[in-house]
Amino acid sequence: MPYSLSLTSFWNLAQGPTTDQPGSDFTLATSYDPRLNDTRIIFPTPDQTLDDIAGGSDTPPGPTSDHQYENSAGQPISLDEVQTATVIQAGITYENVRILIGPKTDADWSVTGGGDVSALNAAGFQILAVWAELTPGNWQIIGYTSRGMSIEDATRLVPGADASSSLDADDGLAATAFQQASNGIVEGTDDDDSIDENYTGDPEGDMVDGGNTPPPHGPYDDVIYGFGGNDTIHGGDGNDTIDGGDGNDIIFGGRDDDSILGGMGDDSIYGNEGNDYIDGGLGSDTIDGGDGNDIILGGDGPDSLIGGLGNDVIIAGSGNDTIDGGDGNDTIYGEEGDDTIYGGDGNDFINAGKGNDFVEGGAGDDFILGGEDNDTIDGGDGEDLIFGDEGDDSIFGGAGNDILQGGLGNDTIYGGEDDDYLFGEDGDDSLIGGAGNDTIYGGDGNDFIDAGKGNDFVEGGSGNDSIYADYNDAGNATLYGGEGDDFLQGGDGDHLYGEAGNDTLIRVRTHNQ
Repeated sequence: MPYSLSLTSFWNLAQGPTTDQPGSDFTLATSYDPRLNDTRIIFPTPDQTLDDIAGGSDTPPGPTSDHQYENSAGQPISLDEVQTATVIQAGITYENVRILIGPKTDADWSVTGGGDVSALNAAGFQILAVWAELTPGNWQIIGYTSRGMSIEDATRLVPGADASSSLDADDGLAATAFQQASNGIVEGTDDDDSIDENYTGDPEGDMVDGGNTPPPHGPYDDVIYGFGGNDTIHGGDGNDTIDGGDGNDIIFGGRDDDSILGGMGDDSIYGNEGNDYIDGGLGSDTIDGGDGNDIILGGDGPDSLIGGLGNDVIIAGSGNDTIDGGDGNDTIYGEEGDDTIYGGDGNDFINAGKGNDFVEGGAGDDFILGGEDNDTIDGGDGEDLIFGDEGDDSIFGGAGNDILQGGLGNDTIYGGEDDDYLFGEDGDDSLIGGAGNDTIYGGDGNDFIDAGKGNDFVEGGSGNDSIYADYNDAGNATLYGGEGDDFLQGGDGDHLYGEAGNDTLIRVRTHNQ
């Protein structure tokens, strides 16, 4: 059975309407599919009249207060004269919850005594009266619902830490059970819903909202299902479980430790504070974990993933993804696709995976693995450990004493500042030591090595290598050509060793030497 709920507005007795409303005949056109635990829904029998729904005190009448409800003949209605249904609701168990529901009518309704509550002067309203007997204390709820109508400046019914869940039938009748200090379960529809904490929407995409005032965000653990359609879901405070389902959803987890599944579609998911688990699912998703140690899964599709503050784990999945770990010691896997990855501040672990990736480690001592294909990697500040792995990689060590390894392919490696280790390994590599006392190994292949300034050590390895030390620098470099026909050039103070092969060794003197 499809579930729907039109725009709903609620008041409590203290702030809402205080005048009696006209009576109306009730008709129950369909049955309800049970979805909430430990709640009683009571349907009046056909052609019975509910009077005085807004009068009385804040305390609901007991079973003996049968003058509160009368049928069309003016006779009292007792509980055994109405239809009942038992349904299921998670969390708190009420001593007794009773819901009376009426059909739409063509009567005009007016609301007085409610402060900023606007008058309701439109046809098509149905009456909704709800109360619950809780331990400790009793409270009563009065409300009106209308499909497609807008009610402005109404005082929201739910006080303080209350929340609500909605249960609806396909003919537009709605039964709403409110709970206090409890955890709720909310389900959307297969169309465009807007769910705020424990609220659910209708097939037309309306927002279930009792007025202009934002609902409270109680610290409760909600379970929310969006199903199909483009949903907007607010989890609020508490450790929430949210499944957006199909469609392009917008999901706000709120504070605390949430578990969020975007499902199919291009979703926008915001974890906010707390240690969140977020899975974007299929589609081009935008995910911001917010503060906390989050786990973020991008899934298939080109995603934009932000870890935020905290030690996050981000797995991008397939697609050309953009990833920003944010501050903290993050663990990032780019996996398949041409990814753009920013580690941010902190000691990050980054595995770019397959694809032509761009990686910037940021400040901190990072461990970066380029993976397959042709990657560009910048370690940034800190003592970084970088492996280009397969492909023709470009590696920049940046500031700090870095260890840089090219791996397979024709790699270009820049040591940057400080005392770096550079390993070209297989392929025809270009290795530039830069400033500092660097140690450079060319490995296999015909390598180009510029040791730069400082007391550098260079081993060309196998292949016909070209090795240079800065002859204008006063440092004492040591250059070994290794196997192959090598070219070595240094200045005064440098030591040049050709080793095996037909080598050329040149020592250059400057004018001031």
